[in-house]
Amino acid sequence: DASDPVQEVAATTTTGSLSIINTGGLRIVTLGDVEGVSITGSTSPDDAILLVAKSPITVDAPITNSFGSVTLAATAALGEEAVATDNIVVNAIISSGTDATTTIDLYAGGSITINADAELSADTTNLVFSTNYDYSDGVETGTISTGFSGGTLSISDSSTISASIMVSSAGGEGVSIEN
Repeated sequence: DASDPVQEVAATTTTGSLSIINTGGLRIVTLGDVEGVSITGSTSPDDAILLVAKSPITVDAPITNSFGSVTLAATAALGEEAVATDNIVVNAIISSGTDATTTIDLYAGGSITINADAELSADTTNLVFSTNYDYSDGVETGTISTGFSGGTLSISDSSTISASIMVSSAGGEGVSIEN
């Protein structure tokens, strides 16, 4: 619902997974002494960060996982149609762990924008736009579906991406890399 407020979020844990599923948008920020979202002492690739929002997600502070993967999904709820505002905008660092199996996965029902100050650091980064990351009652279904057909992927040439990149779309318009 467009009237749902964007929630500002900062969270940290030493080990275990960290999951936030919100019915409105999410903005990753610094709140007090907590900077962004992080798992700081993990030794298991199973310790994952999962942030799901019924769009949009804006990353204005770091998201870091010391060992496991990071997944962000700006999407419509299961059975709902994706809209143009189901976007992810990255303005800060997103880093997954040191294990070779860890990934950064960004799913946007609309568009993904990687701005100039952004940094993506992982073994593999998956950028999936115009694609819904399906969930039902806060539970991942493990499926994806076609998102907003006008979605795009935009990557600033001033951003830093230290990973193998996989780009895909279930219904998007195109990819642009800014010069």
